[in-house]
Amino acid sequence: MHAAATEAHSAALRTLLRSLGQIVLQANAFTGACLVAGWLLCDPRLACAALIGAGLHVLLGAGASSFDAGLLGFNGALTALALTGCGVLWMLGGVALSVALQAAAAHVGVAALSAPFVAATWSVQWLRQRAVR
Repeated sequence: MHAAATEAHSAALRTLLRSLGQIVLQANAFTGACLVAGWLLCDPRLACAALIGAGLHVLLGAGASSFDAGLLGFNGALTALALTGCGVLWMLGGVALSVALQAAAAHVGVAALSAPFVAATWSVQWLRQRAVR
């Protein structure tokens, strides 16, 4: 039982790191770990935001065929990174929106690529500007 749980955690960590590696078009855990190390050195908030964004995207998008390749989490990570300075709630809202947009694209059979990240980031920035006024 303990070995199965350890393997599940290891697989989840590999998927999360692969998601981050997809940001630079490298679907491997080593690249994702290097990115996290760089963000930690630069600004630990960036590392936390990327991990939260990718993790949330992977969790909410679980069950998709591209799960293990890391194709789910990179939009969430990019959205979280772009919205880090906007506050946690705006960041989480942006990640949720990118998840919804990616799911909608998958539902209609369109390759979303990074469009969910772009649309979610622009939308949240637009909404945030309207809310501040």
